[in-house]
Amino acid sequence: MIRKVSRSIIIWSVDFVFVLIATLFIPYFASYENFANVAVRLLIIFLVALAQSSAIVVGGADLSVGSNMSVMTGIASYLLIVNPILGIAVILLAGAALGAFNGFGVSKLNIHPFIVTLCAFLIAQGLALTLRPIPGGEIPRALYTSLYSTYYGIPVLSIILLLTFLFMFVFFIERTSLGRSLLAVGGNEKVAQDFGVNTARVKFLAYVLSGVLAALAGFFLGVRIGCGSPNVGETFLLYSFGAAVAGGTYLTGGVTSPVGTLGGALLFALIDDILWLAQVSPYLSLVVQGIMLAVVVGISEVVLRR
Repeated sequence: MIRKVSRSIIIWSVDFVFVLIATLFIPYFASYENFANVAVRLLIIFLVALAQSSAIVVGGADLSVGSNMSVMTGIASYLLIVNPILGIAVILLAGAALGAFNGFGVSKLNIHPFIVTLCAFLIAQGLALTLRPIPGGEIPRALYTSLYSTYYGIPVLSIILLLTFLFMFVFFIERTSLGRSLLAVGGNEKVAQDFGVNTARVKFLAYVLSGVLAALAGFFLGVRIGCGSPNVGETFLLYSFGAAVAGGTYLTGGVTSPVGTLGGALLFALIDDILWLAQVSPYLSLVVQGIMLAVVVGISEVVLRR
């Protein structure tokens, strides 16, 4: 618990430094319009980071979250314009189905998570390209307007959604039997089994949850870009691991911090936004994000070992 809280403090301190520097030296960073932009980016990255955390916490990983998001933008580009409720329902069911594929392979067939989720990545990427070989389709502009809507410069809906998902995940992990079982299985699967935990069921549901959360992230990403795109989710695989690990989720499983994950997601949202405002090449931005992840995690480990 002490390590988890400490890493959360570290990542939020880094975020504060980034905000301070950007406010002082990056034009338009502190504008109301950019505040809304950062909030929406943060929402999407946070959701996909929670998706990854759900798999990591049971000792696994989900390599399909990015292609999952791409598929969902394709589905959204066809269905949301016809019936938004139907579109959202199909997106959530498709995400659950992809997660169930991963969960079945890991929990029932005992295939390594890397192999199963890599297969799911290829399947989802193929579906995304089938749905939309090139970016296209239409997502109702009203959804974009709602997501970016502000009240006295504050992106109200985005912030409400962020806090809602944060509180729901905290409650789920800390207050429900399934959430505590996720931590137990990731911490020591043999001990959890001895205490009567159905480890196969817990792992299966962890991947279903990962699929649903990644699908939600894909829905909001589709709303943000306004169309379906087959490759738009690619970089979010990096974001999902980066935000989760930087925020305190152990790759060995058993420990996660939703508050720290939110801080990690904010770090990547800030870096992405700052580099965009500075007109840095998107390819170079990946280099910077990779370096920043290594630096933040490295600093955290050095501090926490003292």
